[in-house]
Amino acid sequence: MLLQWVYLYYCKIWNKKGTKKHYEFNTSKKQIWLFFANAMLESVKIIKIFTLFFTCYLSSCYSLFVLYRYAIWTSCNHAYIGVIYIVAGSVGGSLGTAFSFLMRTELSIPGYVIVQDNLHDYNVWITAHGILMVFFMVMPILIGGMGNIIVPVQLAAPDMVFPRLNNISFWFLPLSMSFLMMSMLIENGCGGGWTLYAPLSGWIGHPGTSVDLVIFSVHFVGLSSLLGAINFIGTIARLRWTIEPFEYWTKLPLYTWSIWVTAWLLVITVPVLAAAVTMLLFDRHLNTSF
Repeated sequence: MLLQWVYLYYCKIWNKKGTKKHYEFNTSKKQIWLFFANAMLESVKIIKIFTLFFTCYLSSCYSLFVLYRYAIWTSCNHAYIGVIYIVAGSVGGSLGTAFSFLMRTELSIPGYVIVQDNLHDYNVWITAHGILMVFFMVMPILIGGMGNIIVPVQLAAPDMVFPRLNNISFWFLPLSMSFLMMSMLIENGCGGGWTLYAPLSGWIGHPGTSVDLVIFSVHFVGLSSLLGAINFIGTIARLRWTIEPFEYWTKLPLYTWSIWVTAWLLVITVPVLAAAVTMLLFDRHLNTSF
């Protein structure tokens, strides 16, 4: 059916005159782009429905995967947890790429292509794209996924120092992503940008609960990153292959050094981020002025 649409609009333009449908030949670039704009308008509805189903999927993922993949999704093994980190990061990256496609399509020609009556949708795409790419693709894949798989192997350790903490740090990730997706379905969505700078993200700029859901999403993904960073620090510091400190730290692999430094940076910066979004939450609901 999609190919039929492309063929129809590439050769002809659909005009409505009263109740009768007429076709007239037109192959100009403007008319072709108008076709793709109309097609994308219909695609936005499909994307919203997909987002709803994806949110429901994330909210019920625990029960589904316990039934069918109990050994992997509830395992405390570092390799299994690394794999599901990469899977979750791939899902977040796919959603972020979809929003990036919508943004670039909107900017492809002058004028309005997808957003017609509601210009706020473009800001919602930017917000979701930034948060998904940083917090739900880069960090889960490069730190949570690759770190869990490689670091214990390079240390000759049987597992991470806190295996259960490693598991719960992952399960905060789909919970956080579900809050982010639900924020797009409430009212007009959060269009405050992925940095959530005030006053655009304040109550005057965004009345309603969509920004609140994004704040809770940032809280949970920050908690996930913080727990994972503590686990990496404890693993690298305590699970040594030798009792000689100088020999251990001088022969530590470069990738493990990078995870060590990154984990300390997360421990330092994530509480600051959490404090900032908490103050934003207070400004929105408790009439403070941080």
